[in-house]
Amino acid sequence: MTSLRLRIPSRPVARSLCIPPLGRTEVYHLPDASPIVPKLEFLDLSTCGVIEGELDMILARFRNLKHLVIDECPILKADLRQGEWMALGKRCALVGVKRARDRERELKAWLEERWVGDQQALGSDGGPAHLVVNPARAEPRRQRPGRRGLASATISIRDHPTGEANEAKTSLIPRDPTMPRPPISKFRILPFVPVLETLATTTVIAVAPSRHPAIRAEFETGWAEGIAQLEVTRARMRTSSRNGIRLLKFAPDAENRNGRRTGMEGLEDVQVDDDTAFIIHDDKAPLLCLAGPSRNEHHVEGCGHSIGWDIWHETTEDVN
Repeated sequence: MTSLRLRIPSRPVARSLCIPPLGRTEVYHLPDASPIVPKLEFLDLSTCGVIEGELDMILARFRNLKHLVIDECPILKADLRQGEWMALGKRCALVGVKRARDRERELKAWLEERWVGDQQALGSDGGPAHLVVNPARAEPRRQRPGRRGLASATISIRDHPTGEANEAKTSLIPRDPTMPRPPISKFRILPFVPVLETLATTTVIAVAPSRHPAIRAEFETGWAEGIAQLEVTRARMRTSSRNGIRLLKFAPDAENRNGRRTGMEGLEDVQVDDDTAFIIHDDKAPLLCLAGPSRNEHHVEGCGHSIGWDIWHETTEDVN
């Protein structure tokens, strides 16, 4: 399935679609299990409670998404002022940069945690690590001399910590407090290029159809500016890879796998001599349609609305 229409008025659905569940189930993590959310090319979330901050999440999660319809969603709370449609276009074009930075932080944290875990397991001298109680938590808090204020409680209704509770506050720390920082090699993740072709949305305050061409032009200008910035970022990363920094990219089917990404999962190396990995094949801005869900003469030819009507074989009577 590559097309999904989900219309639940005012209900928050974006996070449920984009973020895998925390719990591990036997079926969910089977290698051949079908993903909870398929690899989508068309997504219609009209009337749902999709907020502005979740737009990036949707575009980052569904990297093969070509058509997005979000009519009557509270994304655009009002008629955007001059320059804000340009900012929206640029934001959509640069969603890959934000996702790459987030993934870099996740991978770095995972590598550091793994290195510290290895050091704790081996011990700083090659032997097993010791269970050491953190002195700051093990010693009771000292009472300061002097008169207590009226607001200072002299009794506590909380139970005194038991031995098990104290054990829970212990931590494995290396015997050598001068342990160096984790020796993590430098790496970067290449931002992906969004493939969005159409975007259909509406604003809370109606926009006159006569303003649609100007808004589309502003949106396209912002998109072009974002793509130009993306090209510079990707070229800079290619130069860094030639200087010895490891360059990774999102695997083509990474978002079609189950579960949360951990470690190097969903990533693959980029060959610095592979020109195709750095070329932006299509930098055309998505078609922006503001005509709404009903059929009228204000729709842009080939907009996301018409794509959806064809997918679900809807007639004029069905839409109106």
